[in-house]
Amino acid sequence: MTDDENKILKPYVSALGELVVEWNQMLESLGKLFGSILYPAEPIPPVAWAVWHSTNNDRAKIAMLRDAARAKFGEIGKDSQNSQAWDDIDWLCGRVTSIFDERNNSIHAPIAIRRDNLKNKVEVVASDFFGNPRARRLSGKELLSEYEWQTANAKALKLLARNMVVTILYGPKHRAWPVRPQLPNRGQKKL
Repeated sequence: MTDDENKILKPYVSALGELVVEWNQMLESLGKLFGSILYPAEPIPPVAWAVWHSTNNDRAKIAMLRDAARAKFGEIGKDSQNSQAWDDIDWLCGRVTSIFDERNNSIHAPIAIRRDNLKNKVEVVASDFFGNPRARRLSGKELLSEYEWQTANAKALKLLARNMVVTILYGPKHRAWPVRPQLPNRGQKKL
């Protein structure tokens, strides 16, 4: 790549890097939540971490978290605090699952620099020319906005999971059960 191309791509590379970092931190926070559900008296439960990291499939990890929460909080049902915990962890898992494919599209789709010399315009777009399915799903979207939206969602969900962990580990007397966050709006503009 030329220096000019590197300069054009730099904000996109930076935004994708931030998305990857936030996503990975969110997954580790979900792992902490999984551990706190299984072993609420242990801040760093080695058995829970071994189970959590026994698969590299993130969807399987979310399913394990959801199943652990259902077994711990969902089946009890009569206790409103447990019922709220189950509802919120189920909601959290649903939100994470809903942005999985969009995140994967962003991370794995090829991008290209498109130049319009007549309009003196340069833009970075999803490179769907050869039919890449992930690039097709991003076609026409403003990529920086898409990356930023996904990053903001991962950040919000990470913080919710971390707050849930604190409440589970130290009890509602030290910290009330967290409120679901208002997730960021997409605010997506079509090109």
